Order: sequence, then C-alpha cells, then structure tokens
Amino acid sequence: MTMIARGSQDLARTQQLVALAFSITVILCLIGCSGTTVETRRSSTAAFSEGMAAFELEEYAKAEPLLAEAMSGALQPDVYVEAGVARAKCLGHLNMVQEGLGVADIMREGLPSEGEYFALRAAVYAAAGEVATAREEFAKARRLDRQVQPPPGI
Repeated sequence: MTMIARGSQDLARTQQLVALAFSITVILCLIGCSGTTVETRRSSTAAFSEGMAAFELEEYAKAEPLLAEAMSGALQPDVYVEAGVARAKCLGHLNMVQEGLGVADIMREGLPSEGEYFALRAAVYAAAGEVATAREEFAKARRLDRQVQPPPGI
C-alpha cells in the first residue's frame, strides 16, 4: 500500500470516529433534555396533586398558586383542564373574578361543551358571591347543554 492510500484510509477512519462522537453527543444531549421534561412532569404532577387536595379542603389561597404552577409545567391535556377548572373556581373564591374568567377562557377549548364553559363562568361568579351574574351565566349554559349542573350557591 502506498502512503497516499494509507493516508486516505486514516482520514476516512478519523471522519467516521468524529461522526460517531458527534452522534453520541447528540444522543446524550437528547437524553439530558428528556430528563428535564420528566422532572418537569413530576414537579407539575406533584403541584397538581397538592393543589387539588387543598382545593378539596377549600383552602383556595393555598390551592391557586399550586394549580398555577402545575399548569405552567407539563401536564396531560385532561389533567391540565381539570387543574384549570379548579384554578378558575379558586380565583372566584378569592374574589379575583376577572382572573378566574381569564382562566375559564383558556379552558374553553378543552371543556366537553360550550355549556360547560358557561357553567364554569357561573361557578366563578357564584364563588365570588355574585349570584345574579352567576344565574345569568348558568342560564346560558343550560340553553346550550341541558346536562350541566348548577354550581353551588345559585
């Protein structure tokens, strides 16, 4: 074999090793990124669980920031909607009606029906003690979906 042929083989082998090292680096970066996603999902799920527990105990001031944290992470779509519905109601109980309605607007697409959306709006108003407005919103909900249930307080 001549020196030129051997040099070409060495160059080809070096290029292959560089390509392999690059591929391994990319794979390790992807594994690292997915680890972050898994950690984010765990954190979001923990915040959701703790927030829902506080919501069930009617500890709305504790539940709302936990549910907000959960929603900012990586929740499954159905869990995200459940967190959003509970958060909107928490905001109503905290007399933060406009913020609660804003969360309801975000949840609108994920709710089973347009009637459920207006029922959620009614729940936010009812939680804040705005019973007349809550009844108006619930009337809209019933016109759209006869199966929706009235929120407590109306």
